Amino acid sequence: MPNYREDFRSRLPKPSYDELTYAADRERLYPGTNGQFTDSQTEAHKQYKDLQLENQRASNAYFNGRDNAINYVRGMPLEEGGYYVKTSASMTPKDHYGLKGKAQSLVGAEVAHARAREDVLTTNPMLYPNPGSQSQHYGYIEDHFGYADEAEEFAEFHDTHAADPDSNARDLYGRPVIRNARPTRDPYPGTIPPEGFYATEYGNTVPYVIKEKKPKRRQGR
Repeated sequence: MPNYREDFRSRLPKPSYDELTYAADRERLYPGTNGQFTDSQTEAHKQYKDLQLENQRASNAYFNGRDNAINYVRGMPLEEGGYYVKTSASMTPKDHYGLKGKAQSLVGAEVAHARAREDVLTTNPMLYPNPGSQSQHYGYIEDHFGYADEAEEFAEFHDTHAADPDSNARDLYGRPVIRNARPTRDPYPGTIPPEGFYATEYGNTVPYVIKEKKPKRRQGR
């Protein structure tokens, strides 16, 4: 699995400047700008800001989709919801399949946004008027590469529990089952089917209380 954040840190170490040195060096690079963007810097800044909006849309699509998938199971009758809590991590396999695609799209959006910011930093080494702002920009790149790493983990998690869209296999509630799972006639009455199986007959189940920590929504930046 890629490690986007560490790869970024390896190829572009965090810059370190003091205020006076930074101001003098920036004036030499961009004489007469008085801390303002040049035309090329304004265009570069706009490019990553546009990608930031795409990034936020992809993030909303994934996290809202995940909230909806969890709430869908929470809204089921207790025994039915408990079945999905225990067999497919609190979401239906069909929703896992859809969320896998959304997580993969989020990876692409996070990487595109972070790389655009990185390009600005490498082609405009002193884009911002002071070292604090420059360091903050570097931190944002680290964050978004880190979010890409996180989204890769989300995609892998959903893939583990995802349905096969080409399979006609259904569980006892008539929903698609996890890819490659095999049917069982509940060899252990009153319990959830063992890993790798799904129930076709199901009875005397102990009700489960659905407890799922809501994911924190990140601030767009």
